[in-house]
Amino acid sequence: MSERDRWLTPTSAAALIACPARTLTWAPPPSHECHVDDTATDVGSIAHRSVQEWIESGEWHNDPEGTQLRSRFADAARAAGADVGRVRLIGSRLRLRARGIVDALQEFGPESEPLCEIVLRDDKLKLWGRPDVVMRGAATPRVMDLKSGRKVWVNGGPTPSIRRQLLLYAHLIEHSLGVLPVRADLFSLEQGLLTFDVQAAAVSETVAEVVRTREMWENGMRTAAPTSRNCKYCRDRPRCDASWIALRDWDTPEAVEGVIHSIECAENGKVALLLGTEIGQCWVSEISTRTWSWHDARVGLAIRVLNIRPGKAWRDLEDQRNFVATEETIIYPLR
Repeated sequence: MSERDRWLTPTSAAALIACPARTLTWAPPPSHECHVDDTATDVGSIAHRSVQEWIESGEWHNDPEGTQLRSRFADAARAAGADVGRVRLIGSRLRLRARGIVDALQEFGPESEPLCEIVLRDDKLKLWGRPDVVMRGAATPRVMDLKSGRKVWVNGGPTPSIRRQLLLYAHLIEHSLGVLPVRADLFSLEQGLLTFDVQAAAVSETVAEVVRTREMWENGMRTAAPTSRNCKYCRDRPRCDASWIALRDWDTPEAVEGVIHSIECAENGKVALLLGTEIGQCWVSEISTRTWSWHDARVGLAIRVLNIRPGKAWRDLEDQRNFVATEETIIYPLR
């Protein structure tokens, strides 16, 4: 790919700063305005799309309790065949958080204009993005970002990665609309409305980080920076040896690698694997057949299992541990 095609988004730029070894998708900005992918079937994407349509249709004006928002989401999620439990959970959270979204939108007054998923770009920096909502009106613009998944607020502020994302969105808004937002809102379905002030100096420093990190990457300086936060949702993790070496020292591992010693199938269709690892045997249970193609499963196969949670310790064998699979569990065979 030529250098002119190496565009970053706020999300990919924040990921590159956090770990220069990460494999990036260099996605140039679209040539026209576009909306959230309406073909995505995961509940997070469906929730984003539902909120966008709820705002753009004007339903939010008369739906402060979020009843219509939840119904819109539930209908789309069921049509996509999403997990019933997840649909209920996310639907309830959407309804719970609707009032906060309405209050934030109403702060700008009746003449305000909520702009959803507009394409913003900085050709010199080769950075583009589509913030969930940009509020534009008589007041200073404000960027609003919806997060449907993991925790985004720790120790009194956004995680470093999310902070960088929002500061880069603020830069794009200033570059495209001519005014720097003074506030950024995070709407976490799990944690509620979270707000932090946008400082011009912080925006400038984050832009400088993008420039420095891109230059280092171009010069081949791509040293991995494995941490539990950096690695948790990294697509390179199954193949990144640095991450698996670092995992041994983490307090709460949510991944494990080993050799399959036994395969047990339950009546409910779930599967449990007994693995032999460097520190003994462990079970990974409640694995859905949707997680992995079981025609490849066999005793003696080395695998890496990601996005699991620790279970209760086994009482009968001190050297055994127990993990439980989640909806996000990934099983990667080592060929």
